[in-house]
Amino acid sequence: MKAFVFLSLSLMAFGLTVCAPAKSPVLEREIKLCQLWDKPRPQQGELGSSSSTTFTSGRIQIYDHFICVIETNGVKHVAPHDWFSNIQFK
Repeated sequence: MKAFVFLSLSLMAFGLTVCAPAKSPVLEREIKLCQLWDKPRPQQGELGSSSSTTFTSGRIQIYDHFICVIETNGVKHVAPHDWFSNIQFK
């Protein structure tokens, strides 16, 4: 019986931590310009190549560890902080 109670309380505590409410964005604005890279943004002096996609419309949501670019047609792109550059807001 004690094992059942312990297991039940443990699962409930785990569920409360896993099911925490989602954090709201630190910043949310309309995009004027945003460039998303296919891998971490190239640093000065690095060899190799990477490509990027440039967005000039839609919305951007900036969170603690990533950004979310939402196109005007609703398509969302999520990228960690080293994978974007040249952000401008309206």
